[in-house]
Amino acid sequence: MQVRVYAGRIVIVREARLVGEHEGDFGRDKTIFDPWHYIPALELKPGALGNGAALKDWDLPKAMERVHNGLNVLRTETVSL
Repeated sequence: MQVRVYAGRIVIVREARLVGEHEGDFGRDKTIFDPWHYIPALELKPGALGNGAALKDWDLPKAMERVHNGLNVLRTETVSL
């Protein structure tokens, strides 16, 4: 994996494939998350939407709420089987 740091952005590449891209903010004591990057992980761990550091106290957009609700339904159905 490579992390490429440019003047205004950070790019993460793995096996010549773009994995993530963030606007750069190079000040001190700052943590910047892009919750949209967590979507693939939510398929495996839907509970992370409410518990992950990047998503904590984040007011979810309607599309993200639908994803979260749908994943919770799938998880509940799987547990019930």
